[in-house]
Amino acid sequence: MTVTAFPAYAARSRARPAAGSLLRLAVVSALGFVGVLRGGPVFICDPAVVDVGTVEPTGKPVAEFRIRNAGDAPLLITKARAGCAACMTIDCPDKPIPPGAVAALKVTLTGLPPSGPVRKIVYLDTNDPAKAGVQLTVNGVVRGVYVLTPNPTFALGETEAGKEQSWDYELTVAGTTPCAITAVEAPAGFAVRVALNRPAQRHALRLTTVPSKLAVGVLQGDIALRTDSPTLPHLRIPLALVVKGPVMPSPSTLLVSIPPVGSEASAVQAFPPAQGRLTLVAVSGPCPRVEAVESPSADVRARILPADDGARSRVVEVVIPPGAKPGTKGELVIRMAGNNQPRILVPVIAVSATRAAAATVTAPEARLHMPFPVLVGRLARHLGCSPASVFSGGFKAERTQLTIWLAERLCDPATVERQARRSALGGMSVIGYARARDEVTLRLQHDPEFKARCEQTLALVGTEETGEGGK
Repeated sequence: MTVTAFPAYAARSRARPAAGSLLRLAVVSALGFVGVLRGGPVFICDPAVVDVGTVEPTGKPVAEFRIRNAGDAPLLITKARAGCAACMTIDCPDKPIPPGAVAALKVTLTGLPPSGPVRKIVYLDTNDPAKAGVQLTVNGVVRGVYVLTPNPTFALGETEAGKEQSWDYELTVAGTTPCAITAVEAPAGFAVRVALNRPAQRHALRLTTVPSKLAVGVLQGDIALRTDSPTLPHLRIPLALVVKGPVMPSPSTLLVSIPPVGSEASAVQAFPPAQGRLTLVAVSGPCPRVEAVESPSADVRARILPADDGARSRVVEVVIPPGAKPGTKGELVIRMAGNNQPRILVPVIAVSATRAAAATVTAPEARLHMPFPVLVGRLARHLGCSPASVFSGGFKAERTQLTIWLAERLCDPATVERQARRSALGGMSVIGYARARDEVTLRLQHDPEFKARCEQTLALVGTEETGEGGK
């Protein structure tokens, strides 16, 4: 509380007992005049959690937050960040909110899961010194037309290349009318067994890998089912599987930052070709040489960097020329020399620098400036532990996964893996580091609470004030 603007009030406060001062402050707060005592803008949003109720999977519910300025200076929302940039849009007041005025902030959920609870988070930066960072939450429940057990998606974990493995699921169709599954489509490397053309309320599904068609890497796709039900003619269920092999790629998905979309031709030409590097690491012994790399499109050029015979790893450089559009470019198909070497698939995604800067999930402007040791120190303070204990527990530990997730977004991608393996992660091997990254990818798909913790920690750690030297 600023007392210099109210000397008489300050004098009375010092003269009377502390209990009387607290009582007066409570009364003033109840009347909504905290901003008068404190001075400046005062952000108030009550409630900060909005429940949109029960919605359909194809719906786009809107949550409206009423933001009031209880201060004596204009309130400004300087930045609004979506916890999930791909599944929600934010309509935020772009003008200052005058003292005593109310403005609406609307959040539209654009991508809902097939069923179950939904929790989305919005992070706001304001010019209110007491609430520089604010978190708003949207809750709801999706009325599913089907239920899949034991998991809501086909998050299958990991398997070995060349090994046949099966997973059993049960699909329960909502409603009272049984339906028949008339067709099934699965990604390459999978076979799905189901009783076709048999009307039923519940359907048993068995997913089995086809070793001859299964490639090393993170397999992501959809299982598409068609039925004779008018309310559920077709549905797509996400699938994710980590396939391990004698040679593993790191990273499993290659993100390449490209010039902003819509840049002038002269500005685009000023940008050098965007580059990304992919490391192929042998699980044991020397790494075989790379026999061939097939590019997914003309926008992607790949070349094999020279390496000594007997090296444990090989490096593939990927170049995207200026003027390319952002988005998924397809998968690199890497073939290693030698018999019984499975193919390696690595998705390549071009990310626009401007779009990435506005999204919480990438934040390249912070990524290029935060040293890895600084991130470790901030995260340790946030978790209330020592920097050494942040990484205790191995690649399956949540703290390790959280550190890697943050480092991919806040640190220089060219050095973070080397620094993490060499020191901070206690000598974790290249394979261990790659497995930890893939564990994060899978966990984010079926654990919304972990995803929310990652996003919340990113908002706190990524905006923490630093002193001299960035520490």
